[in-house]
Amino acid sequence: MAARAGVLLDLGPDLVDLLETALGRVLAIRAHGDPHGWFGLMLEHEGGRFSEASMCGSAAVDQPVARVEIFGSGGAAEVDCTAAVGPETYTTMFREFADAVHRETPHEPDVHRGLRLQQLIEAADTDLLAGR
Repeated sequence: MAARAGVLLDLGPDLVDLLETALGRVLAIRAHGDPHGWFGLMLEHEGGRFSEASMCGSAAVDQPVARVEIFGSGGAAEVDCTAAVGPETYTTMFREFADAVHRETPHEPDVHRGLRLQQLIEAADTDLLAGR
């Protein structure tokens, strides 16, 4: 990856995955800002939807903030990502994976999903390196 932006590599795949799951397949991704400070991602989704995400790994805050808000003609929704994930989330994830192995069936997300997210993050990282 080009710029090796820590927060992009650390949190970006999860954020892009969440936005793509909520709004549809990402057709294009652009990044702008400082890869070592604040930067933004602009995503174009199938179906004519767009999203924008801001990330910062250098803010001096007491508690981390991770929130996703979605607005559209049907209303609005918000997820506090720091409060939404707890031990039960990991229990569910491990159980679903074990069930898929036991049934010998594919599990989503799979290696193809991981590769897709990696390609999207690479495109954003390249934009940050280029200073776009």
